[in-house]
Amino acid sequence: MVSGAIYFYVLSRNPKGVPRYEYVIAIFLPVWSGAAYLSIALGQGFVNYNEKIVYFARYLDWVVTTPLLLLALALTAMFYRKEKDKAIIATLIGADVFMILTGLIADFSPAPQKYIWYVLGVIALVIILYTIWYPLRKIAAMSGPKLSRHYKRTALYLTAFWILYPMVWLLGP
Repeated sequence: MVSGAIYFYVLSRNPKGVPRYEYVIAIFLPVWSGAAYLSIALGQGFVNYNEKIVYFARYLDWVVTTPLLLLALALTAMFYRKEKDKAIIATLIGADVFMILTGLIADFSPAPQKYIWYVLGVIALVIILYTIWYPLRKIAAMSGPKLSRHYKRTALYLTAFWILYPMVWLLGP
């Protein structure tokens, strides 16, 4: 994680047209995640609740980092827009925080209640994916083919990983 932060710091010294805020986000993400996972490694980022270990540090990580990832993606789509669409950004971040927190509640909940929270989180994920692939993709496409290709590639990468998580969660304990 440290090497990732250093890598983006080095890139930020010669930004080549990339806004500085994108580098700030890229540097902060691995630093924050590293701290969260360090807490787990040190035996502090989890609790034993009803004979189940809940890794709350993961959720502390995700509730900060995933909104920043979505913000960076939205700002990429809106790169050439003078006015950023705050409603789209708020929708992404609000749905994401909701999704993460319902996941945390699901982790603390027994069956069948945990599946109610799971479904609510999946609904939030659908809202996020809709926002990424419809209004934001359209905005990126209006900005030209180069930005559109970059946006689609980044959105596809994020989507692939985020769709896998609910499936893995269902297979877990």
